[in-house]
Amino acid sequence: MIPVEVVENTGRVRSFVAIASESGLCVNLDTIEEVRISGEAIKRRLERRYKTKVVPRRFQVEDLVLRKA
Repeated sequence: MIPVEVVENTGRVRSFVAIASESGLCVNLDTIEEVRISGEAIKRRLERRYKTKVVPRRFQVEDLVLRKA
């Protein structure tokens, strides 16, 4: 005779509520959108700060330039 495996559901599976899970996913999607927007704002702010500190220089052909080796 082949032994039959009896598996009982875990507490997590027994307490799963589909409606609550669905609403939780919607809330998570909303917060992801907010995080993405704030990430873009931080990126723009960093770019603006970098551009204010950069000194624009114009070079012509045959100009001598010090290169670090």
